[in-house]
Amino acid sequence: MIKNGLLDCFVGLLKNKDEKTIQVAIGGIQNILISGQSFAEKNNLPANPFLNNLDEINGVKEISRLLFFREEISVVASSVLELCKK
Repeated sequence: MIKNGLLDCFVGLLKNKDEKTIQVAIGGIQNILISGQSFAEKNNLPANPFLNNLDEINGVKEISRLLFFREEISVVASSVLELCKK
C-alpha cells in the first residue's frame, strides 16, 4: 500500500482545513511509521523503510507545520516527528 501512494494521500490530507481529516491523516502516518519501525527491528534493517518515502514527499515539512495547530493535532505531530528521528 505504501508503494501505491498511501503516504502521499495522507500527506496531501494534512493540507486540508478540516481538523478531523487532519487528525485521521496524521494518525495514519503515525501508524505507518510505527509499523515500519517494528518491521525494521524484526528484520534487522538499519532504519524504518518508510522514512525515506515520507521525506521524499515533504511529509516531514507538512507534519512540522502541524506543531502550530490545536493541541490534539500538535501533540500527535510532535510524536510523529519523534518517530522520524529514529
